[in-house]
Amino acid sequence: MKLIAKTGGLALLLLLLGACSTTAPATPQGHRPRLALTVTPDYLRDGEVGTPYTFTLRATGFRDGDETATFKWNFAGGSTGEQEVTVVDGAAELDVTQSYSEAGVYALVAAVENSGRSATASAIVSIGGATPEREIVLATCGDWVSQKSGACGVTIDRWDISALPVGAVFDIRFDTVGIPDRILVVKPDGTLAHDTGWRGDAKYDGDALYPGGVVGPKTGEVPSVFKKTGGNSFTIEVLGPDPRTLWNYEVRCRTGV
Repeated sequence: MKLIAKTGGLALLLLLLGACSTTAPATPQGHRPRLALTVTPDYLRDGEVGTPYTFTLRATGFRDGDETATFKWNFAGGSTGEQEVTVVDGAAELDVTQSYSEAGVYALVAAVENSGRSATASAIVSIGGATPEREIVLATCGDWVSQKSGACGVTIDRWDISALPVGAVFDIRFDTVGIPDRILVVKPDGTLAHDTGWRGDAKYDGDALYPGGVVGPKTGEVPSVFKKTGGNSFTIEVLGPDPRTLWNYEVRCRTGV
């Protein structure tokens, strides 16, 4: 969780004022914790058909005085839900459970909302030995290349970048064709480089399939998503919970940036 840094002079002033008064110093203006959400586990790889699995949603970063938070979730291919939870010691937790009757790759997408703020997180659920990955080799830098498309479900494209030099920068552009999808770029070290949020037509905002809401139009471009510093592959995960959805994206590598 990242906190907005205090201005040194203001922090010192408040400290001095606090020393001269029995009243606790006020929180500096603009110093607010960032609401954050995690899902545990975030990748269930060996799930079995018909077996219920429980995932823990944990939200942190609440402010003094926050008493409740609302969790919303969607097991793509399964159930959706919404529940208000009490904030205890600056955090809120909720366990959600789902089982699947067929082998496949699914996603859990969750959101937490509190006092006009929100945060989202997701998990991949592989059932019955199904694998979501497609292997792709990106051998050169230059123009937009290797357009990839897909439909409903969870797709994970693993991009082999072993032939590309350290320092290469990667861009992505996409089109969700109206029905919202969500695209996540995961760096070679396994950390999240970018999450587009749900992108699609605004008329879908508020639909339970898209916890956290639709955050932007169907097309977009993200420059300099990350720079290669090591590692030989990165992944792009696409979440598409609506059976009617279609999407595509392209990747570009640049050097000398």
